[in-house]
Amino acid sequence: MYLNAEFHCVWRDGQDLHDITPTQEGETCVLFAPDPRYAADFDFKRRPNNRRFRSYGWAEREPLVRAKLGEASGSALEYRRRRAEKKSVTLRQMILSSLPRDRLEMLIDEFLFAAGRTDGMLTVTERGTECLAPNSVAEYRRRVFEINLIRNEMMLLAVHGMTALSP
Repeated sequence: MYLNAEFHCVWRDGQDLHDITPTQEGETCVLFAPDPRYAADFDFKRRPNNRRFRSYGWAEREPLVRAKLGEASGSALEYRRRRAEKKSVTLRQMILSSLPRDRLEMLIDEFLFAAGRTDGMLTVTERGTECLAPNSVAEYRRRVFEINLIRNEMMLLAVHGMTALSP
């Protein structure tokens, strides 16, 4: 339904990479995608927040995206590209986000937005990642609870189909 890009620390042994980052959810397989913006001696405590992207629903809309890209003039494409860049998304993602979405896509997007906002409340410390602001701890817990509700609804919808939650 979505991809989660999480900053990991790896150890290289010849050609092999070993993930030395502890997992919170018991992952047994991790796909590495190096980010050239960070050097090998990067301070892991200053790592960025997770990045998440919806994968559900995009392949089916690729022909529509190609059509919209093909019908736009050079100046219109450049304008859209600049707008997308300001939102830290690709032009393709920007076009996809403007197309109609089904209930599961909307739930996934709501989940990803809420998870990103909640991640923004955290700070990396010597003890790990924590919510440090005393007045924010209750808000953080409330957001985590809401995220889990959305996740549960997403899973129900994905398993039981689009009609399971229809009014």
